[in-house]
Amino acid sequence: MKKYLEQIVVSKPNWCVPAVIEMGLKHHGIDTFSQQDIAKQFNIVPATDEVEHKKWGAQIKENTLNDFFSANLIPLHEEFIPIGHFMDDYFMVEKIQELLENDVSVVCGYNYTWLYGNQEDTFQHVSIIIEVLSKNELCILDPGPKNAGYKIVKTEDLYYAIRAAKDGLWCIS
Repeated sequence: MKKYLEQIVVSKPNWCVPAVIEMGLKHHGIDTFSQQDIAKQFNIVPATDEVEHKKWGAQIKENTLNDFFSANLIPLHEEFIPIGHFMDDYFMVEKIQELLENDVSVVCGYNYTWLYGNQEDTFQHVSIIIEVLSKNELCILDPGPKNAGYKIVKTEDLYYAIRAAKDGLWCIS
């Protein structure tokens, strides 16, 4: 997963999904799409007072990423593993380790503030899981835009942040 070290893409506001997809594509040797190109093909909801904050950004549904890959002749496939598939963070981190060892890009959707100990209903976000440091710690690549970069997070905190968002792991290979 070290390929991501030189490929940080800082997200434009509410474009975390396109930024993460651009980094994932680059990791797999595809550098012909920018986050702007990707965003044009996704339903991006702008941040406004009229729209609930959970609806801001890219609206990813079943097969959204696979449809994008197919429409653009990209030889990748996304498989979604819902967080409910895992009994707890121990089982989640075992699966993440297995996926990373097989060069699968693992994107996680989560509730941003839950990850950092503030259990409020706030913004949904995505990051790439780069490395399992231990059973208790992971390294993620957060596209930002605020505080973009590598972060070390507790496995348990990420697990509960994913649960709070009712999301999961987006496995791209």
